[in-house]
Amino acid sequence: MSPKLIPLNKFYPEMPRAEDMRPICATSSLLKLIEARFTRKLVINYTKIEDPISKTQVGFMPNMSTQINIFRLLNLIAKTYKSWPEKIPLVPFHSKCDEANSGDSSAILFIDYRSVYNSSNRKRLFEMLVDEKFLAQEEANFLEWFYGNQSIYLEDSRFSPQYGLPQGGLNSPILFNYAMFFLMRELREKAKDIAHISFKRTSSISP
Repeated sequence: MSPKLIPLNKFYPEMPRAEDMRPICATSSLLKLIEARFTRKLVINYTKIEDPISKTQVGFMPNMSTQINIFRLLNLIAKTYKSWPEKIPLVPFHSKCDEANSGDSSAILFIDYRSVYNSSNRKRLFEMLVDEKFLAQEEANFLEWFYGNQSIYLEDSRFSPQYGLPQGGLNSPILFNYAMFFLMRELREKAKDIAHISFKRTSSISP
């Protein structure tokens, strides 16, 4: 199984560095049909997860869009501003926001996962999918074999990635959602041991 590797420049029309290229694996229609055998089950089982983490996921989900998170952000900002003291201008991400000392505290954290598709622990992901009964053992074994035996050729060199989800793979988006759900759930559990932190209302942007 040898997908065609198509490098895309994420910063077009700028000249990219090697790490700025997004490797898209274009597989044959036959391989996509094989992948499709598992797509519906993966998506349906994900939508059945009764957890706030999965319920707020909008990327790669049916009838959803990442624009929803933009509206959620705007609504959160608008709701937060209503409780601001009148002396503080309603200017987003303004330095004077730190002066606020009343009302509810809100924190917004943006995380950009660099090359997360290419570095996900695929073996651990399939183990968790089986443990939590999202996939049967035989299904997980087949998908692990399926992705582990896809080889990328570059002239006379041959490479079989054992980590990451193939960009361009039919199931990669929903598998990515599962990986992020497991990660965020584990972080939430670990955070229970961290003392509650009280802070003034702050808004900031970090480069």
